[in-house]
Amino acid sequence: MAIGYKEENAVWLEQKKQELEQLLNEIKVTPDQKSKVWSAVLDTQSQISPSIESLFNLARELIKYVATPGATEREAIHRAKAMEALREEMIPIRIQLLFKIKQILNPQQQEKLSQHIQNKINELEDKLSALMHLTP
Repeated sequence: MAIGYKEENAVWLEQKKQELEQLLNEIKVTPDQKSKVWSAVLDTQSQISPSIESLFNLARELIKYVATPGATEREAIHRAKAMEALREEMIPIRIQLLFKIKQILNPQQQEKLSQHIQNKINELEDKLSALMHLTP
């Protein structure tokens, strides 16, 4: 039995919560700063939650569609583009969250956050590089 959006989202949210909690501990935020960061995160989450749910549903529908006999490449691409448009709508909201968090932090903490972000970018680049060099 496949799990639904709410269950999958709950697992994802718990993972992200743990990651953020670990990051906040690493950059040594004060309890007041932590409270403000979580407030900003929860506010953002409430803004993008409907879009995330729609994105999950569109992805599920796309997978089902592609698996059906008679599915066309054109329609599959159209559905994928709808998903991409929804993702793009969330980007400014996520960027705003990052800047809200930066405003809460002191310069030293901001530097640690920047280092963390750069490390994540490096990890993604390594994964992409490995994928590009796959051989059959």
